[in-house]
Amino acid sequence: MLNICYYYYYYYYYYYYYEYYYYYYYYYYYYYSYYYYYFLLLLLTTSTTTTTTNYYYYYYYYYYYYYYYYYYYLLLLLLLLHYYYYYYTTNYYYYLLLHYYYYYTTTLRLLTYLHD
Repeated sequence: MLNICYYYYYYYYYYYYYEYYYYYYYYYYYYYSYYYYYFLLLLLTTSTTTTTTNYYYYYYYYYYYYYYYYYYYLLLLLLLLHYYYYYYTTNYYYYLLLHYYYYYTTTLRLLTYLHD
Protein backbone atom coordinates (compact mmCIF):
# COMPACT_ATOMS: atom_id res chain seq x y z
CA MET A 1 0.00 0.00 0.00
CA LEU A 2 2.79 2.38 0.88
CA ASN A 3 4.50 1.59 -2.36
CA ILE A 4 1.33 2.33 -4.36
CA CYS A 5 0.87 5.65 -2.53
CA TYR A 6 4.48 6.47 -3.20
CA TYR A 7 4.05 5.89 -6.95
CA TYR A 8 0.77 7.71 -6.92
CA TYR A 9 2.39 10.84 -5.40
CA TYR A 10 5.45 10.40 -7.54
CA TYR A 11 3.24 10.32 -10.67
CA TYR A 12 1.28 13.40 -9.61
CA TYR A 13 4.43 15.20 -8.65
CA TYR A 14 5.84 14.70 -12.17
CA TYR A 15 2.49 15.42 -13.73
CA TYR A 16 2.37 18.84 -12.02
CA TYR A 17 6.06 19.31 -12.65
CA TYR A 18 5.61 18.80 -16.40
CA GLU A 19 2.41 20.77 -16.39
CA TYR A 20 4.30 23.59 -14.71
CA TYR A 21 6.97 23.45 -17.39
CA TYR A 22 4.35 23.17 -20.08
CA TYR A 23 2.74 26.43 -18.92
CA TYR A 24 6.13 27.92 -18.31
CA TYR A 25 7.12 27.05 -21.89
CA TYR A 26 3.89 28.52 -23.30
CA TYR A 27 4.28 31.61 -21.18
CA TYR A 28 7.74 32.20 -22.66
CA TYR A 29 6.51 31.25 -26.09
CA TYR A 30 3.84 33.99 -25.96
CA TYR A 31 6.26 36.33 -24.25
CA TYR A 32 8.83 35.94 -27.01
CA SER A 33 6.14 35.95 -29.68
CA TYR A 34 4.96 39.26 -28.33
CA TYR A 35 8.48 40.66 -28.52
CA TYR A 36 9.02 39.08 -31.92
CA TYR A 37 5.91 40.77 -33.33
CA TYR A 38 6.77 43.95 -31.50
CA PHE A 39 10.24 43.89 -33.04
CA LEU A 40 8.77 43.05 -36.45
CA LEU A 41 6.31 45.91 -36.15
CA LEU A 42 9.10 48.24 -35.10
CA LEU A 43 11.19 47.08 -38.04
CA LEU A 44 8.31 47.62 -40.44
CA THR A 45 7.54 51.00 -38.93
CA THR A 46 11.20 51.98 -39.13
CA SER A 47 11.39 50.66 -42.68
CA THR A 48 8.22 52.55 -43.63
CA THR A 49 9.48 55.68 -41.90
CA THR A 50 12.85 55.33 -43.64
CA THR A 51 11.13 54.76 -46.98
CA THR A 52 8.83 57.71 -46.37
CA THR A 53 11.75 59.84 -45.21
CA ASN A 54 13.79 58.77 -48.23
CA TYR A 55 10.85 59.54 -50.49
CA TYR A 56 10.41 62.89 -48.72
CA TYR A 57 14.07 63.81 -49.21
CA TYR A 58 14.02 62.43 -52.76
CA TYR A 59 10.96 64.54 -53.55
CA TYR A 60 12.45 67.66 -52.02
CA TYR A 61 15.80 67.05 -53.67
CA TYR A 62 14.10 66.97 -57.06
CA TYR A 63 11.88 69.86 -56.09
CA TYR A 64 14.92 72.05 -55.36
CA TYR A 65 16.76 70.57 -58.30
CA TYR A 66 14.02 71.59 -60.74
CA TYR A 67 13.53 74.94 -59.10
CA TYR A 68 17.25 75.54 -59.22
CA TYR A 69 17.22 74.86 -62.97
CA TYR A 70 13.99 76.78 -63.36
CA TYR A 71 15.61 79.89 -61.82
CA TYR A 72 18.82 79.18 -63.67
CA TYR A 73 17.01 79.19 -67.03
CA LEU A 74 14.91 82.12 -65.99
CA LEU A 75 18.07 84.04 -65.17
CA LEU A 76 19.58 82.97 -68.46
CA LEU A 77 16.46 84.10 -70.28
CA LEU A 78 16.55 87.44 -68.50
CA LEU A 79 20.19 87.88 -69.40
CA LEU A 80 19.45 87.06 -73.02
CA LEU A 81 16.56 89.47 -73.00
CA HIS A 82 18.77 92.05 -71.40
CA TYR A 83 21.47 91.57 -74.03
CA TYR A 84 18.91 91.46 -76.78
CA TYR A 85 17.30 94.65 -75.45
CA TYR A 86 20.73 96.21 -74.99
CA TYR A 87 21.75 95.23 -78.51
CA TYR A 88 18.42 96.37 -79.95
CA THR A 89 18.48 99.73 -78.14
CA THR A 90 22.14 100.25 -79.03
CA ASN A 91 21.39 99.53 -82.66
CA TYR A 92 18.41 101.81 -82.45
CA TYR A 93 20.57 104.56 -80.97
CA TYR A 94 23.16 104.00 -83.65
CA TYR A 95 20.43 104.12 -86.21
CA LEU A 96 19.13 107.39 -84.74
CA LEU A 97 22.63 108.83 -84.60
CA LEU A 98 23.23 107.81 -88.15
CA HIS A 99 19.93 109.24 -89.18
CA TYR A 100 20.61 112.55 -87.41
CA TYR A 101 24.11 112.62 -88.78
CA TYR A 102 22.78 112.03 -92.27
CA TYR A 103 20.05 114.66 -91.75
CA TYR A 104 22.55 117.13 -90.35
CA THR A 105 25.09 116.64 -93.15
CA THR A 106 22.38 116.78 -95.81
CA THR A 107 20.98 119.98 -94.31
CA LEU A 108 24.46 121.42 -94.10
CA ARG A 109 25.18 120.55 -97.72
CA LEU A 110 21.90 122.04 -98.81
CA LEU A 111 22.56 125.22 -96.89
CA THR A 112 26.07 125.37 -98.29
CA TYR A 113 24.72 124.84 -101.76
CA LEU A 114 22.05 127.47 -101.31
CA HIS A 115 24.49 129.84 -99.78
CA ASP A 116 26.82 129.59 -102.74
